Amino acid sequence: MIMGARVVQRARRREDKEARRRTIMEAALALFEERRFAEVKMIDVARAANLAKGTVFLYFPTKEALFLDILEELLVDWLDEVNRNLDSGKGRWTSARVRRILTETLVPRDSFIRLLGLITNVLEENVDVKRVVAFKRRLLDLLNNTGGRLERRLDFLGSGEGAHLILQIYAAVVGVKQLTDPGQVAREALQRPELESLNLDFETELREFFLILLNGLERRAEK
Repeated sequence: MIMGARVVQRARRREDKEARRRTIMEAALALFEERRFAEVKMIDVARAANLAKGTVFLYFPTKEALFLDILEELLVDWLDEVNRNLDSGKGRWTSARVRRILTETLVPRDSFIRLLGLITNVLEENVDVKRVVAFKRRLLDLLNNTGGRLERRLDFLGSGEGAHLILQIYAAVVGVKQLTDPGQVAREALQRPELESLNLDFETELREFFLILLNGLERRAEK
């Protein structure tokens, strides 16, 4: 009975810790949805989570470590949806069909897209090497998993090219987001009529880039 009670207590402690970790991440993400990364402070996260600042640091030693965990969960969530679409669809698969899946699953995920642009220069800079290695290994597994599905759906993709395609998609998303999401001052400047051609729409430009990318890969395979 004593051993059983100890096991239950440990399990409950693990559940409590996971629940608190989840609360911190949800509070941080909610703040990030309202402001830019630099404006999110750990003290604000603690207040939003109804926790002491020191408690937050027990779970996440730095703000970058916290948001790297958030990004990893958002990445898993996105790729899970892509996988479900690739697994459930019937009929003929074309690059246009895959392009539509990619665009429709990415466009609503604004916070995820914004965090993607912070991976290399921000989120991986103030965490230890062990955590970055773990993230990269998880990323590789995820890329190979979804990449394999893409290769089965698009016959012009060879072995390993599906995972590489997702990396190219990542680069495209980050670049297009930066191009179409200027800061407040630049946004005001782009309201001038003579600068209208520089005021671009994220979804439109992303669709166009995916069209060029996938059609290019298909033409290359036909040579």
